[in-house]
Amino acid sequence: MTEYKEWLGNTPVDSALNNRYEAALKKRQLVIQYEEALANTAPPHEDEYHHYIEYERKQGDPARVMCLMERALTDNPLNSTRWLDYLQYLDQVVKVKNVVLSVYSRAIRNIPWVVEVWTQYMLAQQRYKLHFSHLEETLEEALKSGFSDSASYLSLWQCFPSL
Repeated sequence: MTEYKEWLGNTPVDSALNNRYEAALKKRQLVIQYEEALANTAPPHEDEYHHYIEYERKQGDPARVMCLMERALTDNPLNSTRWLDYLQYLDQVVKVKNVVLSVYSRAIRNIPWVVEVWTQYMLAQQRYKLHFSHLEETLEEALKSGFSDSASYLSLWQCFPSL
């Protein structure tokens, strides 16, 4: 803010802007411990992200939770537990078709061996009333993933709607 005030010269700082700046500083103070924990530990920061995400969930701002989940997945894109947690959060809290389905699509590209992601993706497609052909394509892709047990294939078929 000091540099901004210098740039303004003799012009006073708008009070609304100053109030927002003060609010941002307060919010920063609340999360600085989590950011420092991330900065001072080695990747993949699983425990640090877990505590930080739980804190943000309690604050109730879905955008901040989503940003933090994205950061966690950037650090460790093969963490199936984190993906499933993120997808569940999106399904339960965000509920925006384009957002939810695009994250499911990214999840199956990163962890295609996790049958729960495929089954939840198919259920989300049904929930958002996608055309049956999309479900067929998803099932065909899932069947090519090469699951190691028959129970995984059974789970897929149980999610597939019979018309």
